[in-house]
Amino acid sequence: MLRGLSLLRSCAILVVSVAIAGCGGGGGGSGGATQPENRIDVAVAGLPVGASPAITITDPDGKVVGSLTNAGPAFVTGPGTFTVTADPVVAGSVTYIATVVPGTINVPAPPSIAMVTATYALAPPLKLRFSRVASGLASPTFLASPPGSADIYVVEQPGRIRKLVGGVPQTPLLDISTRVSYAGERGMLSLAFAPQFAGNGNVFVYFTDADGDIAIERFTFPVSGVPPSISPESTAVRVLTIPHRTFANHNGGQLQFGLDGMLYIGTGDGGGGGGSADATR
Repeated sequence: MLRGLSLLRSCAILVVSVAIAGCGGGGGGSGGATQPENRIDVAVAGLPVGASPAITITDPDGKVVGSLTNAGPAFVTGPGTFTVTADPVVAGSVTYIATVVPGTINVPAPPSIAMVTATYALAPPLKLRFSRVASGLASPTFLASPPGSADIYVVEQPGRIRKLVGGVPQTPLLDISTRVSYAGERGMLSLAFAPQFAGNGNVFVYFTDADGDIAIERFTFPVSGVPPSISPESTAVRVLTIPHRTFANHNGGQLQFGLDGMLYIGTGDGGGGGGSADATR
């Protein structure tokens, strides 16, 4: 439902307008009067031709009642406060953003119609800057934080893992440098905290072993509030070995737990001159 609004093809200030109007009770069919209903109509402006918006409407219970990729109505079942959000839209190499103001709509008892107009505009340029967070590390290759924690752990290629406290590297929490083949692209390359790390302290580490093969091992780190009874080095359990000793390059190195709880491993392709891109297992 769009009255007096033309499609904007150029950048515009982000604007959202909401209007609520009464609606008649409606006539009845052969079975009697129709059930009164509420409706939220969405109009979209500011996107280039062919680009689809990404607008979501949720009811007071958090249930999605409308997920719109074009302008149109979203039917609701009752009165209440509904939330409207508009995600960024990528068209070609350009990003458009929209602001929904207000982000909530109070819909009265049916029958009624609420109208939302979302105007998109070009996203402002992305500005990045570098800042030093730590120094004194030996060939850092990866950093990560445990789930739900702001603690930072850094992997050093020679075979050590250190925790940063106020930007200062602490004594290595794990040091298996005597078992790591460290040269060129070889060494300790990454770690991944188990999703249940806060309870079990399990950490998975990716490195090239003394023979040059890719190794994935699990270690147990001390968890918060529990003093370590044994060193993490003594908890090592080999999870996977991938033969890779022929060539020293293309060892992969990425470890990451997915949303499915599975551990994903970015491995090398075998190395050598003219090798293809690394793979994922």
